[in-house]
Amino acid sequence: MIAKFVKHLKLERGYSENTRESYKRDVQEFLDTLEKDPQEACELDVSRHLSDLILERELAPSTRNRTLYSIKAYYKFLLRRGLVESNPCENIDPMKTSQKAEPRHLKKEEIQKLLSTVESSEKSTAARDYSIITMFLYCGLRVGELVSLNRRDYNDQSLKFTGKGEKERIVPVHSAAQKALRAYLRGRRDKQDPLYLSTHKNRISPRSVQRMVKSYGQECGISGLHPHVLRHSFASMFYKNTKDLKILQELLGHSNLNTTQIYTHTDNSERKQAVESLPEW
Repeated sequence: MIAKFVKHLKLERGYSENTRESYKRDVQEFLDTLEKDPQEACELDVSRHLSDLILERELAPSTRNRTLYSIKAYYKFLLRRGLVESNPCENIDPMKTSQKAEPRHLKKEEIQKLLSTVESSEKSTAARDYSIITMFLYCGLRVGELVSLNRRDYNDQSLKFTGKGEKERIVPVHSAAQKALRAYLRGRRDKQDPLYLSTHKNRISPRSVQRMVKSYGQECGISGLHPHVLRHSFASMFYKNTKDLKILQELLGHSNLNTTQIYTHTDNSERKQAVESLPEW
């Protein structure tokens, strides 16, 4: 059907070869993420995929919008041929691309509450979960990078792995994250290579990590908690304590310094404190 869709774009819509390839790639990537038949895709499936482009892959809003147009055109094509009953993109709007919102991050008190909640949990996976969350908070990993880690990638002081864009990256591991990881590995009876395992003893999936983080967030009153919020929290804390944008760029694996500069924000309390510091006239 994708081949027929691309042919439709050429013969009926008159799209250029580059545009056709972009639409084809966008649709194929979306279908690859689906855990169901494409005919059963709903609005939530599309929204999750579009969110991952921004939050996990850190792509531009314009790329997210182009992907939306591609998927919408594909389902419109299927709808006209009676192959689906509705277009799951019908009510999804494009993002504004003129300005980018500051990334959401946790305050110190929220981080302490989250860590305390996980540490005191009676779940059988508590040691693993605590280690994963400290990896996000102290190393700033992307969820895709974390789930791809193997035992051999960790040497007690740093992680070595291939990050976004197939770039090799070495990230120092904070002593707190080292301690949490050692505690988790001590409880492992297997010799499997994946650093983090699911409850079924397979490599843990990104979706499982996302659900786990969200669940602990709900337990401690932090709504909508997601691994990218923990990554942003690491970046915000690091910049606030060091003001070293170049090292932060290297730690986060950003190819463009402009991407890293979104973490140079100040929160409302800092703004208020700065204003209050002005002398009375």
